Amino acid sequence: MAPAAAFSDCENESVCLAAALGIVTGYDDGTFRPRQSITRQKAALILYHTPTASRCAPF
Repeated sequence: MAPAAAFSDCENESVCLAAALGIVTGYDDGTFRPRQSITRQKAALILYHTPTASRCAPF
């Protein structure tokens, strides 16, 4: 079962799962902005949170 849409502008199942696991958080206005570039700092945070969250993933 896919997690519920976490963002008003993105319903991608992988993005919703990443949000449910705390890997991505989006913006304060409830959007993910999938077509916007991210900074190196944001990319590093995603990589930092992935190993911890993946241990909790329902696979």
